[in-house]
Amino acid sequence: MVPHAGAFEERLSDEELHRQKARPRKALADELRDLERLRIVDALEAAGGVQSKACESLGMPPRTLFAKLRAYGIDPQAFGVARSRPKR
Repeated sequence: MVPHAGAFEERLSDEELHRQKARPRKALADELRDLERLRIVDALEAAGGVQSKACESLGMPPRTLFAKLRAYGIDPQAFGVARSRPKR
């Protein structure tokens, strides 16, 4: 059973609800970038820095991972394994 839309708000005190609504929120695109970056870092850590394993767990082609590593400023060598080249 799915609670109705206001079920969560009913459980919050008026003060807490006001505090949450007053809190500035990030833009959705920023939140998605942050989440994607965290998922990439988690995948690299779980894979022991092996980027091909991280690609598999993320369901992402190697070239896409390499582009995202550059875009997010993630140093692949920080995970203990040097960057491998994608197959052509």
